[in-house]
Amino acid sequence: MAKILLVDDDPTNSDLLKMFLELEAFDVATAHTLEAARKALAPSIHLILLDYHLTRKMNGLTLLTEIRTGETDQPADTPIIVASGDDRVEQKSIDEGANLFMHKPFSPANLVLKIRELL
Repeated sequence: MAKILLVDDDPTNSDLLKMFLELEAFDVATAHTLEAARKALAPSIHLILLDYHLTRKMNGLTLLTEIRTGETDQPADTPIIVASGDDRVEQKSIDEGANLFMHKPFSPANLVLKIRELL
């Protein structure tokens, strides 16, 4: 079973996505802050779903960069999907190393399809 780390500062959004992904047979861990996400990183994580805009004016690209540059225990080649309702950050997310950018709101079924393609 593939393990996904879902990083989103909105507990309602992350709870709904977690439930949907678990129904699709994924093992899902959630983190609502960058600090919690850093603690949750592990080689056993197969994919990261990362919200671009997080609380306190932080964004998910900080974590993306840390992973891609080897500053964490997470393998640098872990597939990472960045999600945001702000399409102005799509190119920046890809340039920083995201495997995929998804515009919010997205269909959960489309998310599952993209996750399976990346895994």
